[in-house]
Amino acid sequence: MFNIRPLTEQDAYEYRNIRLEALKNAPEAFATSYEEEEHVPVDMVQLRLKAEGAITFGLFHFEELVAVVTLLFEQKQKLSHRATLVAMYVNPEHQGKGMGRELLTYAIKHARSKEVTDQIYLTVVSTNNRAKKLYESLGFKCYGVDKRALKLANGMYLDEALMVLELKGIIDEEVPSNEV
Repeated sequence: MFNIRPLTEQDAYEYRNIRLEALKNAPEAFATSYEEEEHVPVDMVQLRLKAEGAITFGLFHFEELVAVVTLLFEQKQKLSHRATLVAMYVNPEHQGKGMGRELLTYAIKHARSKEVTDQIYLTVVSTNNRAKKLYESLGFKCYGVDKRALKLANGMYLDEALMVLELKGIIDEEVPSNEV
């Protein structure tokens, strides 16, 4: 009934459409606005889909792209143990059917398959309880709040919950002493 896979350059047109739909339907959920994104040409979207260090996964219901999420891998050596989930969206007609959970599980498994990835981060608007419950059910924990993280066009501020999923156990290591 549905298929999940990494999106490629050939998916750019469909991805652009669902991205614009997301920004229009849920402007409070994204740092990017519809107005900023609506003029981005498809060839720029193609470049984004093949960018190093980023993988966008799509969930297709039959042949229709109905859900997306992007996994960003840090490129700097000291941050290479971290990945970040961004741009999560499920088309409203397909919400509440477990598709978001399936898509996130797929992305988490992909991150876990990378030996170097120890943690996955994400942010979610603090009032989006449905999304927060989904993330928590997958093991994400809130470690803080970014106050007034987003400012909407109407002047309203939104806080974001900062969440992390530990993929590997935290090992308590002895900190070497600088004492002689």
